[in-house]
Amino acid sequence: MRVLSRAFARLGPLEPAFYVLWAAFSTLACARAFYGFMLKQTGGEWSAPLDDVFIHFDYARSTALGHPFEWVPGNGYSSGNTSLTYPFVLAFGWLVGFRENQLMIWAAVVAEVCVFGVLLATRRLFVADRTDAWGKLGSYLLPPVFLGVGALDWSLWSGMEVAFFLGTWALALLAWLRARAALGL
Repeated sequence: MRVLSRAFARLGPLEPAFYVLWAAFSTLACARAFYGFMLKQTGGEWSAPLDDVFIHFDYARSTALGHPFEWVPGNGYSSGNTSLTYPFVLAFGWLVGFRENQLMIWAAVVAEVCVFGVLLATRRLFVADRTDAWGKLGSYLLPPVFLGVGALDWSLWSGMEVAFFLGTWALALLAWLRARAALGL
């Protein structure tokens, strides 16, 4: 325990930055593996492994064109989408130029940012205070354990809304932890 405490004490105020770099590296390495193999299988074309992703893309296009909650602009509201919020995030990408299959690149960026945010937010569940060496060590295991589950990786990087939902959950977690601290709990 003393050795571990001394190791983290030597890093001092730089230790959180090392975790940020570790979380970023882990996120990018995992995403790169998924997208690299996807691009290899599609001959370099960005695509999605599930037809539901293209349904999200259709709703995003309609949302960007001013017809939210419609699969095709002008056809009226449809309950065919599995997310109320994700098409709005994708619509932003559509508006800035990610069109057709290129929207998958925007979905990948959203997923990477959200996964990185989850890793940063959940670290707070591990580290009780600045002197908590075991908590810090455990937090460094979080990225490889979290991203070491193949089925979860597939759902995070597939273009579906899972990463976005987890990113939203991470923001709620941070708000809860701050409220709890403000109340002295």
